Amino acid sequence: MRSDQGREILRRLDEMRDTGLPFTALARPFRMTAEADEDRYLDLTLQPLINDDGQVEAIFCRGQDVTEQVKALAVQQFLRDELAHRLGNILAVVVALAEQSAARTPSLERFRTVFGARLSALAAINALLNRHGPEVSVEAVLTPSRVRCSGQAL
Repeated sequence: MRSDQGREILRRLDEMRDTGLPFTALARPFRMTAEADEDRYLDLTLQPLINDDGQVEAIFCRGQDVTEQVKALAVQQFLRDELAHRLGNILAVVVALAEQSAARTPSLERFRTVFGARLSALAAINALLNRHGPEVSVEAVLTPSRVRCSGQAL
């Protein structure tokens, strides 16, 4: 208990002996020693055990290492944020395609054709990038656009 967090727990135990109030902390960063290279995360419960005279006779202590859960939640949050960002980008592209298609087409039927071709090209490029990643060539990316949109006034 040579770390700051360890000293805080000792302080809370002393305080609990005086007040009789329990203490609970979830996913609290903790280092067993000041020299430890990373935090562990603990769910910590300190519960006073009161005798018949109303005095704190003992303190029940329960600590559970939840470091792996905390790390997994951080990864999940990162992935949710990344997904939201990418989805926002995709929606912005779709809106831009719709606006460009609407601005360049004289009728609703022509808009459907042009916009459909553009969305189809976008889907094909997305599939290509997902399949081949950053190694895909510019020519390979442009080919779905040419094939799906050929003959269209885009």
